[in-house]
Amino acid sequence: MKIDPNNPVLQKLLNSNAPGGKHAGDARFGDILNKVLERPDLEKATATDLKLIQGISGIQLKAALTAEPTTATRQVEDLLDLLNTYRQMLADPGTTLRDMGPVVDRIEAQRDKLAETMETLDPKNGLRDLINQAMVTATTEVVKFNKGEYIDG
Repeated sequence: MKIDPNNPVLQKLLNSNAPGGKHAGDARFGDILNKVLERPDLEKATATDLKLIQGISGIQLKAALTAEPTTATRQVEDLLDLLNTYRQMLADPGTTLRDMGPVVDRIEAQRDKLAETMETLDPKNGLRDLINQAMVTATTEVVKFNKGEYIDG
């Protein structure tokens, strides 16, 4: 984008006065900062104010990041539905590889999303095994498609 110095909006901004009475382009940042810091109406921070801020600990989000099994179940179902659609497309001789590309991309995206969800599940949760099997199947199909194993030749 080219900036036109004759643009009326730009001219208005350049000609407006800064709070110090100078044009913004004429004053140096350090000069403006020093003027603001010298104002008597500003409160100065004290050491006790800083100690209060230092006493604040980081927010713990671990509990919020654990996925519910219903979320994981929905995501597995979505991945299985995509794999089923892909299976139907493979069985249809009228479907081209170009038609399958977007479905494979969605399978890959859903698999990645499911991998993140699986990491938040309890390691003892039996749903992890099902998720892992679905992810292995999805990965295998994505790799086969990308390698060109379905190209006649």
